[in-house]
Amino acid sequence: MSAFLGNIHYLLYNKIKFQSDFCDYLLNVMKEMNIDDKIKLEVISNVEANTVNLKDGDLQDIVDLSNIHGSLQQMIIEVETKLAYIVDQIDRNEIMNIENISKIGFEFGVKNRLEGQHSPIDVYSMITGKILNGMPCDRVQTLLESEDSYVKWIDRIDIHENFWSALGRSSDDFYQIRTEIIKGLISNIDVEFKELEEKVYMLFKVEN
Repeated sequence: MSAFLGNIHYLLYNKIKFQSDFCDYLLNVMKEMNIDDKIKLEVISNVEANTVNLKDGDLQDIVDLSNIHGSLQQMIIEVETKLAYIVDQIDRNEIMNIENISKIGFEFGVKNRLEGQHSPIDVYSMITGKILNGMPCDRVQTLLESEDSYVKWIDRIDIHENFWSALGRSSDDFYQIRTEIIKGLISNIDVEFKELEEKVYMLFKVEN
């Protein structure tokens, strides 16, 4: 990456912030739940002790301009670690299971839903502009097909696995939550999302 901030850096930062915002949203939902306050406080305390909050502010104010690539990579590590840790804490303490956490993901997607009429390839660009999937240089996603009525792509590698396996979990949890966030994002437009096979996805136009 360049030594100067460019559009690619801001796009990546927006993805990082989107996932950070979901972490905050998930914690806030938990805080409002009618459960033992002692359990809530224990989870919050554990999260605060074992994860790092994304700094507030414009990218130019929080990134290390002498090491933009390394600084953004560290932000990714921190926000990926935080999401996995929060999910693990909520599930481990039997506050919500993965299915219910995924429903919260859908709600978060709806709150950030895309508006207007868009082609599948436009929706693909919008979604990939929000969902964090490693650094651009990781080249995780490969577009396989693009037609007027659909797009199909593959995640070549699982960039998330290490963060979840470190907690004794599978990244399947991440992908289940991510799927629901995407479905929430597109809940107001005539395009649907589905996983055709493992790590192969499609966005397709729905005929009214």
